[in-house]
Amino acid sequence: MQNKKKKLIFKQMNNDEVRYLLSILSKLFKEDVNRCFPHSFYMACDKYCEIHYVTNQCMEIFVKRIISQNKHPYSLGLFIGWRMNEVFIPSPWLFNYIYNCIGKVKAAIEIDEKASHLYLYGRDIFSSSIMKIYEPIEKNSYVAILDFEGEIIGVGLVLKHPLEAEEKEVVVKNIFDMGWFLRRGG
Repeated sequence: MQNKKKKLIFKQMNNDEVRYLLSILSKLFKEDVNRCFPHSFYMACDKYCEIHYVTNQCMEIFVKRIISQNKHPYSLGLFIGWRMNEVFIPSPWLFNYIYNCIGKVKAAIEIDEKASHLYLYGRDIFSSSIMKIYEPIEKNSYVAILDFEGEIIGVGLVLKHPLEAEEKEVVVKNIFDMGWFLRRGG
């Protein structure tokens, strides 16, 4: 007997859901990011929800047509994050998209070469590994993790502001890293 995976069914987010999401993003970046999102958001839920953003008008028309025909794509548009237990967790691709929109890096931590390699294998970040901080950084907020060359390699949760931590103290918990694709064959 085959093990059938349940299909994700995407639904367009309503205005209240979109407003709430944009308020979370504006708080994270300490900047109004509404201008970065002129098109539609879609959400598919099972054990957790995946949130996707349709990045242009042509794609938006295409997605609406597919969904109206009761077809269920595996993915659509730009994957921007997860919602678990009413908590939004941003994806690395969302950080990159917003950086391109606002023209600068914010809410990020750049780490040295050794820490970059360890992070890609699921390790957390010590304060001594941090090369640069891109504010705003707050305890219990999500940040993009940049490698020693400035490339986004994951998303972390700030446990303690790096400037307030001891040298060998874990300050960022690994939430998602690009090494996941190699470890899990994603």
